[in-house]
Amino acid sequence: VFLEQIVKRPDAEVVLVGYSQTQGPVNENEQLSLMRALLIRSRLLAAGLSSQRVRIATPDKIQADPPAGDEAHRPIQRRVEIRVR
Repeated sequence: VFLEQIVKRPDAEVVLVGYSQTQGPVNENEQLSLMRALLIRSRLLAAGLSSQRVRIATPDKIQADPPAGDEAHRPIQRRVEIRVR
């Protein structure tokens, strides 16, 4: 359904933003974020979306983990946001 909606809007641009947890080395987290976005991009291209319509962006800001609490209560940050403009 998502892809069908994008195809109906040939002037729409798709922006993928990868996220990762903030724990651990920053450079490794940045690589994980990029890899997540690249995976989604490759799937969109395989589904027929033009590469000129899909780009990858960095997060507007790094989202911090909550100051305390167990792992189960941390917000989900391992994701890719798909923004359609």
